[in-house]
Amino acid sequence: MNRLLLESYYFLRNNFSSIFIISGPFIFLMAALSVALEFTQGSQAFFAMYVAVFIVVHAFTFCRLIKYMAAVVTGGTRELSVTLNECFRLSILYLVYGTAVVAGLIALVIPGLYLIAKYAFADFEFVLNKRSTFQSMSESWNITSGVVLTLVLGGIAINAPLFLLEFLIALFEPSSSVAYFTSAFVSEVLSFTGLVFSSIFYFRVYTKVLEGREVNE
Repeated sequence: MNRLLLESYYFLRNNFSSIFIISGPFIFLMAALSVALEFTQGSQAFFAMYVAVFIVVHAFTFCRLIKYMAAVVTGGTRELSVTLNECFRLSILYLVYGTAVVAGLIALVIPGLYLIAKYAFADFEFVLNKRSTFQSMSESWNITSGVVLTLVLGGIAINAPLFLLEFLIALFEPSSSVAYFTSAFVSEVLSFTGLVFSSIFYFRVYTKVLEGREVNE
């Protein structure tokens, strides 16, 4: 797992500018909206807008990110355009397995983490192999066999330090509204950054699994 994390870090470092161009707008937009959501508590209209924006921008951004990572790994053409149909269908995929993951987390933390790992490759299968929502989830469930623990521990290794930083930031009592907004914004940026780096790590594990399959064949 440590080697895969390092390889993911090197991939991020070597392709930082391109990855930032792809994911940066998503990270900063959603961080700003998350902070704004705190100031508009009770506004159902703003919450509905926030959810709608997240669903669309998340699907659009990660579709482009997946295409970019695949192009870098294979040396293929970097065609990062996303159609409305792709964006809509990927949004449905995220909603379906996101609901399953949330249900698992509500029941107990461990089932939630297990489901996150089992469906970690679903969006890769969806974008790169043009599978349907349930085909993508089924294929991810199958090919993650043997790497579930790696995915879970890797996800924890990535997000735990970021969560700790968010916790430390929250300990400081801001002296003004500007300081409060800044600290809240930084915390949200860290949270969404973890989402992006987790996807990079999952993709590295995904390619490792596929490489192993090719060797066995």
